[in-house]
Amino acid sequence: MNPIEAKVAQVTSERDLAINRGSSAGVTVGMRFKILRSEPSEVRDPDTDEVLGSVEVVKVEVEVISVQESLAVCRTFKKVPIPGRPARAGMASPFVALSDNIFGDPGTPDSERYQTLRRDESFVVNELDPEGSFIKRGDRAVQILKRASLN
Repeated sequence: MNPIEAKVAQVTSERDLAINRGSSAGVTVGMRFKILRSEPSEVRDPDTDEVLGSVEVVKVEVEVISVQESLAVCRTFKKVPIPGRPARAGMASPFVALSDNIFGDPGTPDSERYQTLRRDESFVVNELDPEGSFIKRGDRAVQILKRASLN
C-alpha cells in the first residue's frame, strides 16, 4: 500500500494546518502525516565533498482531526517537555517576596505542552501569521504508514 501524498494548503493556527487531500483521496480522521521540507537535503561526503544522495527532512508530524471531500485539517499531537526551575533556598535576597524569604521559592515543576508550527517555540499566542510558521504552503505531506507488528 502506497502512502497518501498531499501538500499543505494553509496554516490555520499555531497547531493546525489544512492539506489538499480529503475523503475522496482516502484520508480519514486519525491518519498521521509527516510534513517534509519542500526539497530533500543533500548529503555530501566530508572528505571528498561528493554528493552521496539526499534525505527527506521531517519538519513535524500531524494527525487528521477532520475531513472534507477535498481537504483535511491536521493538528500537531506530540508533546514537548518544558523543564522546571529548581527551588531556591529561603533568605536569598532582601528583595524577594516575604513568603519566599520565610518558606523558600517552591520553584516550578517540569511540564509539557503540544508542539506547535511556530518557527520560534519560545513565544506562543493563539493566532499564527503564515510568515511565523516553519511550515509553508506547498510543503509536502506524506501519510505515515503503521508498521506491521513483529508478534
